[in-house]
Amino acid sequence: MHTTQQASQDTRSTVAYPISGIKVDPEKLLADLNRMEDSLWTIQFDNATKWTGIALYSVDGDAHNLRVTPRLPVHKTAAGEKCSYITNELLPQFGSDLLRVVFYRLDAGARVAEHRDMGTSRRILGITRFHIPIITNDDVVMYLGGNPYHFDVGTVWYFDASARHSVENNSAHDRIHLVIDLKTSQATEALLKPDTVKDRLRLASLNVIHRLGLGPTVWAVEKSLRYMGRREGRARIRARMMRKFAGHAKTN
Repeated sequence: MHTTQQASQDTRSTVAYPISGIKVDPEKLLADLNRMEDSLWTIQFDNATKWTGIALYSVDGDAHNLRVTPRLPVHKTAAGEKCSYITNELLPQFGSDLLRVVFYRLDAGARVAEHRDMGTSRRILGITRFHIPIITNDDVVMYLGGNPYHFDVGTVWYFDASARHSVENNSAHDRIHLVIDLKTSQATEALLKPDTVKDRLRLASLNVIHRLGLGPTVWAVEKSLRYMGRREGRARIRARMMRKFAGHAKTN
């Protein structure tokens, strides 16, 4: 897809970009994934049955607990015990405390609607997130702030989940990533680009919103403004207003 090719060439982004310094063996990673039984997969949310995960490390050691918190320590799950490459060779390279490690699967043809993980940022709750694709293809696209990205197998990507993002799997195959949440540290910062002025302003405002508990309200306003900013959205609003006006005229 031309959009993913363009996205892969964008080196300016500071919310999602590939990092160097971490060596990934795709075959060993896939071998660990293949040790997972079907019963270990659990849905991310009640209304997201095509988006499932398995926790290798979680706050309570439960493979079905996909929740991430900034609290330490976390515990290896029964699923994590099966993943010798990930636990013994891959994760130690990051040199930072684990907060959560999860296999995430997005079913063929499924999508995750646009959202923010408001507190999941290294500058808000001290959570630094990395994605490592295990199974993917060119028809899987992640959008951050409206811009398309494609993460290739064998690469490690930093991902600021506090930015607006959505995912589309426009293929006939499931997409599976390893998602690693780490405690922000000197080791993680050494892997990443420095913050820009724009980043600092954005994250400062999100931090205030998060601490005041206004995340859902702000997100609803953002969605409404984006909807009204699109031609399709404005057309639908006009159509609803015309129907409402016509109904009001009939009653009078």
